[in-house]
Amino acid sequence: MALRFNTPPGWPVPPSGWLPPEGWAPDPSWPPAPQGWQLLVDDAAPTPQWQHVASPDLEQGSADQPRAWYKKKRFLLPIGALLLIPAVGALVDDPDAPEVVQAAANDESAKPETTEAQPEETEAVDSSEAEAEAAAQAEAEAEAAAKAEAEAEQAEAEAEAEAEAAAQAEAEAAAEAEAAAQAEAEAAAAEPDMTAGQSNAVRSAENYLSVMPFSYQGLIDQLSSEYGDGYSVEDATFAADTVDVDWDEQAVRAAENYLDTMPFSRVGLIDQLSSEYGSQFTVDQATVAVDRIDVDYNEQAVRAAENYLDVMAFSRQGLIDQLSSEYGDGYTREQATYGVDQVGL
Repeated sequence: MALRFNTPPGWPVPPSGWLPPEGWAPDPSWPPAPQGWQLLVDDAAPTPQWQHVASPDLEQGSADQPRAWYKKKRFLLPIGALLLIPAVGALVDDPDAPEVVQAAANDESAKPETTEAQPEETEAVDSSEAEAEAAAQAEAEAEAAAKAEAEAEQAEAEAEAEAEAAAQAEAEAAAEAEAAAQAEAEAAAAEPDMTAGQSNAVRSAENYLSVMPFSYQGLIDQLSSEYGDGYSVEDATFAADTVDVDWDEQAVRAAENYLDTMPFSRVGLIDQLSSEYGSQFTVDQATVAVDRIDVDYNEQAVRAAENYLDVMAFSRQGLIDQLSSEYGDGYTREQATYGVDQVGL
């Protein structure tokens, strides 16, 4: 295992091979390391492999697909019954059918020879009943046929609607894919031709900006420093000019980071953001950032006074002077006095 000290962005870069001794702690004036940043790394550590597991949904067969209406029993049985009714009726009406003839012969032989003819009124009633039954049967058959036809038309319409929806979805997907490909081609055409060094520097710059704020000059220094990435100044400058970044917003993020670690006056924060020993934003960018953030400078003065008293003794006037001096913290006289009052001097 070969451990290496992984210097966080914004920290002074130590000599090559330096490792922190036991009990070592970073200077509180340094910016905090990004969340998850490892100070000690092993360059020989393996890279984890990722596996892709196929979705079980892809293994489902076609058994779950619905059957067509004409393959379902609830449609076939009624239709078959309707088709049998006329055939049975034909057999009953046919005097030549064997069973019917035999039954008729048996009935005739069972009758006494002295049977008299039925009255005409009975024949008329029987004829009316038969006609009514035939009409009811015909009406039922017509209703069943109409229902079956309507169901078939509905099933056909649903199938057509599903087919149209599938075709429309396919067309939309194809259009989206074509638009994405065109946009990618246009973006590639718009990008300037870059050398390998420039391309790598741009990628490094984007990585840095994704984890912590940088000024334009600070990013160039980080990319070109022998303790940083070691790109040439030209490639580092190309990367800083190429990345899409709002430097004012970077200054706001840097100001918020500073206030998370230690107290600042308004003047002191602008100086820290714009100093060549600080973040190296322009004075205008630093001023814009300080004006955008919401800070209670009276509370900052209280924190600063407490920090001073933690390390050394001060008189009331001496602490006010230290907090308000241009060579000290740069608070206003009122802010410094408030801070001293709150700590009990």
